[in-house]
Amino acid sequence: MISTLAACAIGAAGMAGVAWAKDPNYVSIPMSIEVNKPAAEVWAKVGADCCGIKSWIAEGREGPCEIKPGSGEGGAVRVIAGRVTDVMTAKSEFGYGYTQPNVEVKWRNLYHGFMEVRPVTPTTSKIYCTLVQDQSDKAD
Repeated sequence: MISTLAACAIGAAGMAGVAWAKDPNYVSIPMSIEVNKPAAEVWAKVGADCCGIKSWIAEGREGPCEIKPGSGEGGAVRVIAGRVTDVMTAKSEFGYGYTQPNVEVKWRNLYHGFMEVRPVTPTTSKIYCTLVQDQSDKAD
């Protein structure tokens, strides 16, 4: 579970380039994992605090994450490890969406992510994480 979540959370870290492509190639990267815990318990660990990522992104050690400004609701800015900036775009009971702002002189890949936990039964759930980005700067 930790490796899938970490991949979801840091998927954009290595996805920057230096050029603007004429023809975008938008790609959706869906990921999911089943968990033998109730949805509320899973969400409390992986998403209720949008900076909760700091306790599970790097197994065995805590990574830095801070909210500036905001409280984790829509419009808040999350900075992970001082280099990945996410702007929270949506939040629900067991989910949140985010995007990464354009950075001058970097590839503008329109990166967006959404993570949610869905109940499957009263005692199990499934974590879904979907990333969307323009990969037209990547080699075929």
